[in-house]
Amino acid sequence: MGVKELLRIALEHPDACYDPEKHQPIAVLVDHYVNKLASKAEMLEDFFALKFSRGDEESKEQELVLEALPIIIDGIQPFAQELPMFILRLAAEVDFSNE
Repeated sequence: MGVKELLRIALEHPDACYDPEKHQPIAVLVDHYVNKLASKAEMLEDFFALKFSRGDEESKEQELVLEALPIIIDGIQPFAQELPMFILRLAAEVDFSNE
């Protein structure tokens, strides 16, 4: 699944506390967060084994996709339902200015 879709799902979830009267439109936030994660993709892969890529090379607009998550404990897979909120928090709450 593409990062745009994961972010959209997360922003539409009540836990995101998204308020259309207080926040920018979801499409604007999604584009901002996709660009932020794309710009930090190399660092996220190097430090945390989170691998993002630009998907299908043949398409005009290459969508950012999450290719890999770190394996923390052998045999344990991440809870897929929490992935959208994890990606949203990574994009919205992590301060990337200070490694």
